Amino acid sequence: MRTNQKLQPQVPIPNYPFPNSFWSYNNFETKELDNYLQSQLQTLQSQIPKTCIQDGYQLLCKILNQHPHPLLHAKQIKTQQPLTNLLGEQSIDSIKNTTEITQFLVLQNTQIDAITLTLLSFLWPLYQNLNVFKLYNMKLSETEIDILQKIIENNKLIKLFIEYVNIVPQINCPTLTQLYLRGNQITQQKLQQIFQPGTLQALQVIELSDNPLGKDSIQILGNFMNKKNSVQYIGLSRCELAAWEDLKPLIETIGPEKLNEAKLQSYRELEEKRDKQIKDQLKAKKKEVVADIELEPLIQNADGSYSIMHNQQLQILFLAVNPFKDSDKDQIERFIQLNPNVYVVLQGCSFETKTKERLKKRYNNIIF
Repeated sequence: MRTNQKLQPQVPIPNYPFPNSFWSYNNFETKELDNYLQSQLQTLQSQIPKTCIQDGYQLLCKILNQHPHPLLHAKQIKTQQPLTNLLGEQSIDSIKNTTEITQFLVLQNTQIDAITLTLLSFLWPLYQNLNVFKLYNMKLSETEIDILQKIIENNKLIKLFIEYVNIVPQINCPTLTQLYLRGNQITQQKLQQIFQPGTLQALQVIELSDNPLGKDSIQILGNFMNKKNSVQYIGLSRCELAAWEDLKPLIETIGPEKLNEAKLQSYRELEEKRDKQIKDQLKAKKKEVVADIELEPLIQNADGSYSIMHNQQLQILFLAVNPFKDSDKDQIERFIQLNPNVYVVLQGCSFETKTKERLKKRYNNIIF
């Protein structure tokens, strides 16, 4: 009997053996698998379902006659909701369209292997809404980190959670709006690699709590915040900051900076150059007017002097469970007075009860 059903092209099974158990994948050479997947790229992609990466992974394992990783047996899909911050405000999530379906992948509390990650890396570009990735409480090898780094670099992630892992990959993903790096014993060198000034300009959330950062690492964050950025939340809870003074390189990048005559003159000169760029582009009737020079807002003070407003978009400094104490009170008050729109969270710090009550009574933007 004749049929009109179109036969799908068959994918040849690799002529080398896969391990029988996912626990032994770490000893497997992934380069051969990469070559095989690329050689069968079109045929495989035509057969893989586009519903979610878990479905694609299950079918790919079936085609390859391979045991799937037990963590990837269920779909992980949810309707995107705005991120609610500590104050109950929906203000630090860049995803505005809450009707879109966001797919996310969570790998946590288990061993993951290079073969599973290689298959996920191959599948990931097929799922345009797969833009949230979470790794939690895992021990990773250098080989696995290299594959994870490719996943991060080659896909348009919006939220990335890498928490309580032994090695942190390099993070080069310009679409990221939220980055969570809790509890990774992150080194100063790695922090420097990730937060290069002028990079990750879409980033709105930086969460570094539970890392032994100390004073020297804060300078790296200060350098990052000195360049163009979109950061609205910085989390530094339990980061071994001994005193408010340790935060100085970061604090100096937030709020008003009073300009002396030389700095004001320099600002005015840059302002003139920027205005000329815009005027020339308008005169040339360019479709898109873009100024190479971007300046932070300039305000005039009551005494007639001028100040630049740094990082006005910042909303929350989460500094809970650091050993700040009453001797830091004056510096904290000064910061709060200069930045009334920045909420400072100091829960679990070492203040006297009277000090906490007085500060809470005087300021609405401090949380104990």
